[in-house]
Amino acid sequence: MLVTYKPIKTRKGDVMVFGTFLDSHYQYFDTTHFPDCWQQYPITGKGFYLLEGKIVQEFGSPSIEVTRLAPLPMKTNPIWEIGKKKIPGSHSGLNGENTQLLLNVNQVDR
Repeated sequence: MLVTYKPIKTRKGDVMVFGTFLDSHYQYFDTTHFPDCWQQYPITGKGFYLLEGKIVQEFGSPSIEVTRLAPLPMKTNPIWEIGKKKIPGSHSGLNGENTQLLLNVNQVDR
């Protein structure tokens, strides 16, 4: 999952990117997207991505030099689709839309 990324300009004026992602075990890892890769495979927004690249160690820290990147498709969970109808226990959110806080509490049997 994409956490953040920062585009910078190279000495030649090309754009390259440094990114930070979370893996499936919630461990952070850094990425480097060189200009050729960035032009062909840009980050298109928030979400989950499939990354391909080479693991390198620089300055004592491992990172991935990305060679290919693709956003993974996401499907909206209908439980979060509140829409325009009023839901009991909901309140008006920042945009005037109805929102509801959903809590998942684990019950302990005694």
